[in-house]
Amino acid sequence: IALILLFAIAKHYGKKTLFASMVITLILGGTSYLFIAQPDTQTLAGQDQVNWQPLSEEAIHQALAENKRVFIDVTADWCVTCKANKYNVLLRDDVQKAL
Repeated sequence: IALILLFAIAKHYGKKTLFASMVITLILGGTSYLFIAQPDTQTLAGQDQVNWQPLSEEAIHQALAENKRVFIDVTADWCVTCKANKYNVLLRDDVQKAL
């Protein structure tokens, strides 16, 4: 789909715009790859040491009844922002210890 779009841009605006579009596409694609291609359990920041539980209303009520803190991590594997937050926040050693 991206190639079709790039050729449509070139046909409409000219070759200079095509080149600029290709450079921007490569930069954005490369940046996205840095976050998405990371394995789920290990990144450059460290390993995920939290024993995450599946999200359920029952588990939340049970944890709260036991006076436990509840942290809900609702992220998506395809979300670049979620990956950045996981890398920059959730996988930090101090946050891992707190969780």
